This record gives sequence, C-alpha cells and structure tokens, in this order.
Amino acid sequence: MFSKANRMLDKVNPVMILAASLLFPLFSSHLLAGPDDLDGRLLPADDDIEGWVKDGETLSYEADDLWEYINGSAERFLEYDFERVLAQHYLDPAGEEIKVEIYAHRSPLEAFGIYSRFRSPDSEAYDIGNEAFGDGYTIHFWKGRFYVRVSAYEENYGLITVFARLIAEKIDESGSVPREVGLFDLGGPAGSKSISYVSKGVLGSGALPPAFVAEYDIEGDPGRIFLFSLKDAEGSSRILDWFRETGSKFQMTEGDRPGAVRAEGELPYRGRVIFFSYGRMTGIITGFKNNPEAADDLGIRMLDKVITFAEGKDS
Repeated sequence: MFSKANRMLDKVNPVMILAASLLFPLFSSHLLAGPDDLDGRLLPADDDIEGWVKDGETLSYEADDLWEYINGSAERFLEYDFERVLAQHYLDPAGEEIKVEIYAHRSPLEAFGIYSRFRSPDSEAYDIGNEAFGDGYTIHFWKGRFYVRVSAYEENYGLITVFARLIAEKIDESGSVPREVGLFDLGGPAGSKSISYVSKGVLGSGALPPAFVAEYDIEGDPGRIFLFSLKDAEGSSRILDWFRETGSKFQMTEGDRPGAVRAEGELPYRGRVIFFSYGRMTGIITGFKNNPEAADDLGIRMLDKVITFAEGKDS
C-alpha cells in the first residue's frame, strides 16, 4: 500500500507542490485565527438563530490588506483608525443567505464616525446598539468601537434585525453618542437633518482637524455647521489663522463673553462663512446663501451652547 502511495507522489509535479505551498498562506491568512478569538465570539454561532448556520470560513482582514476585501472603500475605513473586519455568510435550510460584517476601530468615536458617513440625512434611526439605520436589505449599527453591517440578498427586514440585535447583545462595550452631538440640537426650524464625524478633508482642506458636521435645511435653504472639539485653545487659534489666510473679506465681531470669538468672511467656493470659538471649541457655518440672517442666528446660538459645553455646565 505504501509503495503504491509513494509511486503516486513520485508523479506529482514539484512545481505544483511549490505553488500550493506559496498560495496556501495567501488564502489562510484571511481566515479567523481560531474559535477562541474574542472578536470571533461576536459572530452568531450555528443555530443561535434557529436553522441558521455559518456558510464557509470566517474571513478576517486588517489595515494592511483591507483593500483586498473592499478595494473601493478601504481608504474611508482607514481614515477612522480601522483595526480589523470579520466577515461571515450564513445559510438557512431554504437556501436564504445573510452576510455579517463586524468592523473594529480604535475607539467608539471612530466607530461612530464611519457609521455616520454611511447614514443618509433621510435615514430612520433604530434602537439597536448605540444607533442603527437601514432598510429591508441592510441594517447598519454601531456599538462601542464596532461598526456592524448585516445584509440580506432578498428583502427581509425582520430577519436582519434579529441578527443585528443578537450581535449587539454580544458586544459588551457600551460606548455612547459623543457629547458634542447634543450641541446641534437647536430645535424649531433649525433642526439638524444629519450629524456626522469627518476625520479628514474637512471643508476640502487637509490642514483642518476632524470635525462634527451637521446639515440643516431652513425653508429650503441648506447649510452646514462644522464643529471642532480640540485639545486646547491653541487649536482654535490655529483654525482662526487658517480662516484669515484662506478666506477673504475677513472681519472680527465682538463676542458676548470674555474669550468668545466671532468672525465672518468668505471662503473659496463656499461664499460667506461665519466663525465662532470659545476655549477649545470652534465652529464654522457655511451655506444659507438666501438667508444670511439664519446663519447669524445659528452662530449666536451655537456659541452660547459651546460656552456652556466648554465650561462643563452641560453635564
């Protein structure tokens, strides 16, 4: 028996053996390291949801090879301190398929940030994790430092919601919506349509730090508020210097409180812009071309809220 086996091995092309040995690490490197991996336990196990089992191995990608998984979107994830993604397909006896993706980021703020970039202004929020949105085909949510996406190939909102809630329960990190988000709640006609956290390219500039961005629409006149939560007041001064150097028609206006700064001017391609800051908090308002009074009013109200926030009176 052994001599027969040896004769068969003698006929194997050595080049084929070498090729297989080189290719195996390429494929196996994207499989989950093992069943005891902490992140792996966030995935639903076989029959956690009755009748649903894993289809194939769990795939795992990190920052240096994420482009192999999502070539077109990898750069966006990397901007938010992406660490790792797990991807797993599931099947039920009828052949229906679900796909689960769990993206781990360095901090809850980064997870909120990437989640917010996928959410559209008209999306309806759901109570899953810290926040969720979706439709009959896909549910997106974030919790702790994880951004999660559950997708169905045929419309089935109830099913993907069950998967999403189960994963959210498995994530023992809580996290919370960034406190800065509450500053945009101005009420009335100035209610924000969408709030996101932009890590790079704020206002089309590579010189500005990350910012929270709220979109507004007042009587059909759109505008945005960019809010920078910085380490110290020097960061606010640097943004003011950038505003002076980049813009035109710059003029300062007195703030109502010592230390409060208000200014206005024009930026290329954006028209009139309002600047406000207090301590480590800085904001820039753009848009509202047909309603400059609305921009002025938002600037005053936001500055009042920023002062309260910076002085720690909002907690």
